[in-house]
Amino acid sequence: TDIATHFSTWFNVGVSAAGIIAGALAALLVNKVRIFKKTNSRRHFYDGLAVDEAFHRAQINIHEKIAIYRSEINADRVTIAQFHNGGEFLDGTPMKKFSVAYETVTPSTSLEGPKTQNILLSIVWTIVQHITSEKIRLVSINDCASGTYLQSWLKSRGTKLFSFAPIKKGENYQGFLFVEWLHDTRPDEAVFEEKTKNLLSQIQIELFMKESNQD
Repeated sequence: TDIATHFSTWFNVGVSAAGIIAGALAALLVNKVRIFKKTNSRRHFYDGLAVDEAFHRAQINIHEKIAIYRSEINADRVTIAQFHNGGEFLDGTPMKKFSVAYETVTPSTSLEGPKTQNILLSIVWTIVQHITSEKIRLVSINDCASGTYLQSWLKSRGTKLFSFAPIKKGENYQGFLFVEWLHDTRPDEAVFEEKTKNLLSQIQIELFMKESNQD
């Protein structure tokens, strides 16, 4: 009888404990589902990558705008590069670099974006001179100093005519717009300057919207 009583008592305790654990797990599962539903209602999920809705729209808009711009000015390749750090030299000086973040090309033009990542600015410092002058102008590759890295780099891309324009946030340079023509036909410079200024103002808004909505 004592054994039966003890067994009954422990059995009831075990059932109660199991009930408590099951209830806690159920509550946790409900909370996880609620969290997921709340999160999923305002975010897109691509293979586990959470992307804010505003960030998603900004990405689409940037790609669409530079593609339209390229078509309007009859360019072969338009890229947007952004400055960043990455690594340091032995004396602790940060390495200043840039990487292509956006690119649009004609069907017959090669994509150079994947090959233009983590480029040391010191190699092509002439780019910095171009963008800090803040002049939107067309430059022939023949006008580059002969034998320079920039001229060789542009030749390797098939570039005949090019233009660099700064992308800024306040007074700080965030990156640059890089336009290339693989043919010798020059667009009207006044039209090119106007369309470039319009694009830059739109791109800056979209880029900064992207930054402010990243986690």
